[in-house]
Amino acid sequence: TNLASRPEHRATVEEMGHALEPRAPDAPSPAGAASPRRNVLLILVDDLNTQVGAWGAPVKTPAIDRLAARGVRFDRAYVTVAMCSPSRVSLLTGWRPERTGVWTNVDPPRPEGAVPLHEHFAAHGAVTVAVGKVFHFPENFRWDVREEHPQVVEEEHEGRAIGTAGESLWEKAAGTDLDQPDGRRARRAALLLERYRRRFFIIAVG
Repeated sequence: TNLASRPEHRATVEEMGHALEPRAPDAPSPAGAASPRRNVLLILVDDLNTQVGAWGAPVKTPAIDRLAARGVRFDRAYVTVAMCSPSRVSLLTGWRPERTGVWTNVDPPRPEGAVPLHEHFAAHGAVTVAVGKVFHFPENFRWDVREEHPQVVEEEHEGRAIGTAGESLWEKAAGTDLDQPDGRRARRAALLLERYRRRFFIIAVG
């Protein structure tokens, strides 16, 4: 169902249309001046609820609050499909699902002719790194480094079994941050950021 066609969304669609109107190009750089190449840390999150301190919730989320304060914070977000893989493919290729053909989490997410964001960076000399879940069917994509379930070998650490959350929205997990899969991914991403900090890179962390 195309929800955008409903009357109650008309104002939002018009607002988004104005935001997409062409603007005059920026002034050209002086002759011979190279544009700065910016490194990218792309953080992809599954099923993040709205309980985040930076958005006014009474929850302690100091790291994401600092990131939101230093960057651009969006108060509204829209996805092409309310499913994981189709949205990731659209985000990382710039193509709508009508063009990618990816509507579910089991559709192969490598549309013919699409150049995913990280491969565009690679074509311009960047090191490309994926830590954790970035795409479904990750073997369909080329990365210089791809670690879906990293082990933080740089740390002396003994893992512990973690129980499931059951029906609760949250629960205090046993052990330290490195006992959690996301904690291991975040620590591994930090180590890779340090490793490649003098290089041109894009690092995607799921």
